[in-house]
Amino acid sequence: MSRLHNWSDGESFDPAAQNHRQQALRDDLMTTLVTFLTDRLAQDPTVAGSKGSALARMVGAGLPAPDGFVVTTQALQAINPPELQKLLAQLERVPVTDVDAISQVSSLVRDAIQGVHLDAALLEAIKAAHHRLQSDSVSVRSSATAEDLADASFAGQYESFLNVLSFDGVVLRVRDVWASLYSTRAIAYRLQARIDHESVRMAVVVQKQLQPDASGVLFTRDPVTGANRFVVSAALGLGEGVVAGDAPADQFVVDPDTGSTISSQIVSKDVKVVSAPSGGVERREVPQPAQTNPALSAAHIIELSAMARTLEVLFGGSQDIEFAVVEDAVHILQSRPITTLDPSDDAGWDHGLDEKYNWTLSEMTTTKGPVFRLQLDSGLAYANGLRQC
Repeated sequence: MSRLHNWSDGESFDPAAQNHRQQALRDDLMTTLVTFLTDRLAQDPTVAGSKGSALARMVGAGLPAPDGFVVTTQALQAINPPELQKLLAQLERVPVTDVDAISQVSSLVRDAIQGVHLDAALLEAIKAAHHRLQSDSVSVRSSATAEDLADASFAGQYESFLNVLSFDGVVLRVRDVWASLYSTRAIAYRLQARIDHESVRMAVVVQKQLQPDASGVLFTRDPVTGANRFVVSAALGLGEGVVAGDAPADQFVVDPDTGSTISSQIVSKDVKVVSAPSGGVERREVPQPAQTNPALSAAHIIELSAMARTLEVLFGGSQDIEFAVVEDAVHILQSRPITTLDPSDDAGWDHGLDEKYNWTLSEMTTTKGPVFRLQLDSGLAYANGLRQC
């Protein structure tokens, strides 16, 4: 191969070697900005946030999770607009009770993030990772570094998006997730919890969008009593129907050791949440014969329970687990600690109350179905309300 002379320093110049060094630098930069869930780097929560690092650890442990990558916390830091620091300094002087002032600064900060120029290297890294996924539909989800603290949970504070259909859509939603770090609600929560705004970093998880037959959540402890039993809520279609309460969901109480179902409440599931052809999600009617079929089979619950036990060991505590079932295969979408759990003795249900009182659903309830054991339903509603995202 020919070598060209570099007259400026008297040394020979090798074009192939130079190209190799430039490619190595680009690869290093892309790894800093974007890392796949299969990469060990993604297991670092300071790089991939709480959600991303948990997913990476699950993948590393051999648990089934959708393929994906993380736009790291470094990406947002790298494009940090100068005016953002001034605005964040203002937040430190805003009283937690002054909602108008918080909202005003929040709007300015989010506008600054939405309008900032994205470096070509970052766009190239995201585009290459998106292409490598080979998926027409992806989810774009927030993954902050302070989502699941022992004394504070940020579940539901930040934005996430399902069924994003293009690279341009991914870039748009990445910006939206970044901006949600400074939503009025998130800012107020940090002020109340006395968490420094600049100490919280935001990564973004991009994963293949599954089209599940059923999805839901599993709590490895009773969310109300703290009793040692698995509590499962599952609906047809996407798990958004369970989390947002947009679709009727079956309830299961499960023996944590065997995965056998102790009790269940199967509702009429007349609607489900699915991916919309134009992006995002939509509600769709369920055909009459399938409405009364359980969302999960006994085999699904046993397999899911085995994964839940593995996750408790992996993360060292009780877990709040999102899952999906696609063609009888169980996938784990997320696992986080149950930060709101107060341990207590198992509380029995006084069936005598059922003879004395008539239980009714609130007029605000949008889903159909009979009234069930209030201890279970209220607990799931409360827990799901805390974890919406």
